Amino acid sequence: MKTWFFDSPDPEHTFACGADLGRSIGRDGLVIALVGPLGAGKTVFVKGLADGLGIDARLVSSPTFVIAQQYPIPVGPEALHHVDLYRLESSRELEAIAFDDMFAPGQVLAVEWADRFPDELGKHLLQIEFEGPTPAEEDAAKAGAPWRGRRARITAEGADPQRILGDWAQRVDSVRADGRSGVVAGSTPESKLLLMLILGISFASVAPLDLIPDPPRCSSLIEVEGDELGTLRARCGEPTAAGFVPVSGIARILAGERIDLNRASTALLRSLPQIGPTRAQAIVRERDARKGGRFASIDDLESVRGIGPKTLARLRHWLMVGTATEFREFERTDFQRDD
Repeated sequence: MKTWFFDSPDPEHTFACGADLGRSIGRDGLVIALVGPLGAGKTVFVKGLADGLGIDARLVSSPTFVIAQQYPIPVGPEALHHVDLYRLESSRELEAIAFDDMFAPGQVLAVEWADRFPDELGKHLLQIEFEGPTPAEEDAAKAGAPWRGRRARITAEGADPQRILGDWAQRVDSVRADGRSGVVAGSTPESKLLLMLILGISFASVAPLDLIPDPPRCSSLIEVEGDELGTLRARCGEPTAAGFVPVSGIARILAGERIDLNRASTALLRSLPQIGPTRAQAIVRERDARKGGRFASIDDLESVRGIGPKTLARLRHWLMVGTATEFREFERTDFQRDD
């Protein structure tokens, strides 16, 4: 068994390390077990992994609610499977997503919360364990002390995972030797987010987010599949194409954009920081009771019981209020789901 470590000061570096791993994986594929606390960067890492495999990272989102996502790989292995075990109560539920088929040759399987059912992943794998900051480190960082960032501990079991780990470590270490940050050349990240929790998880940071350092590979994304949370799957396309439906809801959050407070469904509101089922329902009730069934500004949320200045300050980074004209235009469309 081989062991290796890397430190990541920010999400852009985590993304870049994931991309380097993707470039190290051959046609036979790989099983990757991702372990770590909430907001440790597991999904950001998988987005980078996808980028290194040649997949548009903007299409990759957290599978917390859908359990599994699949993305075809243009060259090399056949597909990337992104699985999240967080919501599963029993390993028997894995049968419903054809989990065993994801171990076939030519498949890259990345499993978040892999420590929930470790026996289901087999003996030959690459395990990446992300450490969260200790309470002492958090306190020191708040006081202005420098923080080394997150540390990832990687272990490889089996000949192929060990070979891939060796190549991956060499790629990352060569970046360090050159004195570069590890972010892909030509990237223009707008901000850094240290702790990101998506889909019903409390957000610990409130900075605007750019998860994808690389320039976009297509002009626009068209929704392929969605539900009350918003876009679940998307593809590249043109805004002028017939049947064009822009990405919405949770996909906008993942892209670092804001969602319209007056269009958001209860389920989507629950995905925001410190908004559980009770507060989400209270927001919708307050919205429905207002003139025109809409809030005039984000500040109106303070009229909702349980939302004070601190909570409102966190929510501002994820919400917007469109104009009344935009709202009426939206109502005239055929959308069956809130944005």
